[in-house]
Amino acid sequence: MRIAIVEDHPAERELIATMCAEYFNGRNVGATAGRNAMQTVCDVFPDAKSFIESWKNSRYDLLLLDCYLSDENLPHATTGLDIARLLRNQNDDCAIVFITSSTDFAVLGYEVQASGYLLKPVNRKTFEATMERVEEQLKAKPPVTHLAKAQ
Repeated sequence: MRIAIVEDHPAERELIATMCAEYFNGRNVGATAGRNAMQTVCDVFPDAKSFIESWKNSRYDLLLLDCYLSDENLPHATTGLDIARLLRNQNDDCAIVFITSSTDFAVLGYEVQASGYLLKPVNRKTFEATMERVEEQLKAKPPVTHLAKAQ
């Protein structure tokens, strides 16, 4: 399983990556009868630009996405919702979980079929409950590792 975390704050990024590793490693996400569970790969990105560049060549099963991404090089930073819209417009159906300190995007998350919405500071109990729901969604579809890279 491939997971991407897009979070501009290093401490939050590290915390979410640690929670993902602890939750998903050793679980049978994507496993079906006769098929072994896949290794979980978790890529982290500090901004929208680096994620989008990676996404062009490598899709993800799960995207944990900060809603408010700062970028000192841009007057108007790309929001997590902007990234989610881009993916949905490209028919990417990965599970998206928004992670943010505000409820401002909660209703808009339905527009992009968000699988969850976690408020910062993220606590382990809430994180695990959300990942349990996401895990059920992921079991119902093939992992992105079956996709060939775009030519």
